[in-house]
Amino acid sequence: MQEKIHFKASFKEIVVILFKNSKNIRVLFPLELFFVAIDGFLASRLPVLLKFFVDGIQNNIDLFLKEKLIIGIIFSLTLAFSWYISAIIQHYLKEKISTNIMINVQSSLYSHLQNLSLDFYQNTYIGEITTRLTNDIYQSIKELYAAFMHSIWILFMLVPSVYTMVKFNANFFWIFFVFMIVFGILLKVFMPIIRKRERNLQDQRGKINAKITEYIYSMSLIKAFAKEKETSEIMKKEFNLFLSKALTSAKIQILFNDFLNMFVLYLAPTMLLCLGVFMRLTTGELVAFFSYWNIAGARVRSIIEISNRIFVAIASFDRVIEFFNKSPLVKDDSTAKPISITKGSITFTNVNFKYPLDEKMIIINLNLHIKEKTRVGLVGQSGAGKTTILNLILRFYDPVSGTVLIDNDDIKTVQQKTLRQNIGVVLQDTILLNGTIKENMLFVKPEAVDTEIIDALKKAQIWDYIQKLPDGINTTVGERGVKLSGGQRQRLSIARVFLKDPAILLFDEATSSVDSKTEHDIYKTMQKLLKSRTSVIITHRLATIHECDQIVVLDKGNVVDIGRHKELYSRCDLYKKLCDQQNFI
Repeated sequence: MQEKIHFKASFKEIVVILFKNSKNIRVLFPLELFFVAIDGFLASRLPVLLKFFVDGIQNNIDLFLKEKLIIGIIFSLTLAFSWYISAIIQHYLKEKISTNIMINVQSSLYSHLQNLSLDFYQNTYIGEITTRLTNDIYQSIKELYAAFMHSIWILFMLVPSVYTMVKFNANFFWIFFVFMIVFGILLKVFMPIIRKRERNLQDQRGKINAKITEYIYSMSLIKAFAKEKETSEIMKKEFNLFLSKALTSAKIQILFNDFLNMFVLYLAPTMLLCLGVFMRLTTGELVAFFSYWNIAGARVRSIIEISNRIFVAIASFDRVIEFFNKSPLVKDDSTAKPISITKGSITFTNVNFKYPLDEKMIIINLNLHIKEKTRVGLVGQSGAGKTTILNLILRFYDPVSGTVLIDNDDIKTVQQKTLRQNIGVVLQDTILLNGTIKENMLFVKPEAVDTEIIDALKKAQIWDYIQKLPDGINTTVGERGVKLSGGQRQRLSIARVFLKDPAILLFDEATSSVDSKTEHDIYKTMQKLLKSRTSVIITHRLATIHECDQIVVLDKGNVVDIGRHKELYSRCDLYKKLCDQQNFI
């Protein structure tokens, strides 16, 4: 179940992350600011042009047509084309910079997520992760950067316009000042409310995406149990909840926006026109005066729109920073060293362990020594701690107390990456990438040649099937290997371990999806490989591990007994019970 977290990113955190992820294009900032300034300044010159034309026509139209029209046209065309060129350049730079920052933030977050421990993925929906990696980053970065640059552009337009109007009459400053005070107060009141509502809205969108991902992935299960109607009803409730939250957020934004728009569109222009008439301005001056307010008012309305976009963007970035602030439970120490496993002995000493969100101990005072290059089977009822032992060997988790040694090295003192590079794993849930058979094999050993790949596929008893396919090892397996049967996926997963050729092999129900004959054939083929390295095998089919050098019987996190099959069957009641349940003697 996903953790519920209430989090608000500070402005400082947002700036720090954006700054860190803009290294490769930081040099373009001054250039864009330069063209934004030109763009804004040129746009603010339009009222000057209007005054020139209106006063010229009103004072002496014949003289204007004869002597000044061509000057006005040249000035107008120069203004237009200068603005056009600067606008093109600054818009392109804006897209280039914002897209680069977005990609850098996505890459940074993805790298950060890969370093998190397994507990994060066990407590967070896949759809929620993908939403934050894609939609939230795209929406927040694009909107925040666009809003920032648009604010600079507004500044370069607003300052000359306000300055010119103040030159007409200083009273305009007080009208503008009062408006900005009102705007600031409303912004302070509404911003926290809108931000909170937008965050709730984004969280609901993430929940919907997570549910959709889960249900699409589980479609065969939904259809098998005829649960289409029930899941549709669940999604309908989630969609309606999103609608309710969206409307609540919209109501608040509408109240905020329309009050300010009323002031900008109706109250302020009326006051300014009355002021202009009272001052007995010329028609040209009045047109210019009102044009300046239109520019100023339009910019103020832009600030209102930008504020809304910033609310949404910050709500999305809250969710991104929330993931950035996650820390892995399992960390490499600053002095961690690389490891190259040569022997493969594994020792558990007084190990106690429980999962992060559980109170109950799964492993209790475990003392176990697995000799190098031996085959060890772990057996016990469900929940006995078998898979947990493999997780501790891989250092997916650290023990609450005690030590795990490999070749006499405490695995807490070695680099996780090099530790896992020396271990081969076949899990109960087979995971294949959406690519070709060859690409899935190269995933564990990128430098492998075709002959090595084919040899590994032969050892896993799947080559006979693959060589009959039209594209052979270049056949695509589909998302999560859906084009292959369960047994074929499992054998391909085993083939990857053959190709990796590690010092330690871990099998967690590695042949659970194959029939007894295929399982027997695979284990028979594996014997040469298993003899030359340490292997730890978990399986419910006891017939497949009876030849192991050691069998460890577990119950509720404790080691009940250790020995070979015959001696355990004669002296260990739990082991005998497990064998009898399968009619295996």
